[in-house]
Amino acid sequence: MGITSYTDKIIGELSRSLRAVPEDAVEQLAEGILASRKIFVAGAGRSGLMMKALAMRLMQAGLDAHVVGETITPGIAKEDMLII
Repeated sequence: MGITSYTDKIIGELSRSLRAVPEDAVEQLAEGILASRKIFVAGAGRSGLMMKALAMRLMQAGLDAHVVGETITPGIAKEDMLII
C-alpha cells in the first residue's frame, strides 16, 4: 500500500470519528474552554501524550493551560476546566 492509500485510509477514519461526535457537544466544549479561567488536561499513555499536545496548542492560542501531574501545575479551582 502506497502513501496515498494510507493517507486516504487515515482521512476516512478521521471523518468517521468526527461524524460520530455531535456538533453541539463540540460547541459546548469549545465554549467551556473559552469561558474557563484555567484549563487542565490529564491522560495516560498515548491519550496523555495527546492531552499534552492539546495543552500546548491551548497555550499557543493564549489560554492558561496546564497538564495535571507536572511539577509546576497550579491548583485547580471552581472556575477552571479539567479535561480527561
